Amino acid sequence: MEYLIVKFILIHFVVGSIRGFYRYLMIEKYQYNYYDNNSMKLGFRLAHNWLYSTFNSTTLFISVCLTILVLIISIA
Repeated sequence: MEYLIVKFILIHFVVGSIRGFYRYLMIEKYQYNYYDNNSMKLGFRLAHNWLYSTFNSTTLFISVCLTILVLIISIA
């Protein structure tokens, strides 16, 4: 059981990181003035998007689905 929880947490943070980086790229491409503060550094922008994407219901759903797939593959 602990193995499954650790796998879920790892998958969740990886999915959140990917979605956060993608969100950052889309904001930079389409909404240049989204942050409304030009002094915000790149690291803070990435952290903001990573936190927003990691603690999102869509990311949770994707992580649960991927964890179930990993569980099924490991059993088979």
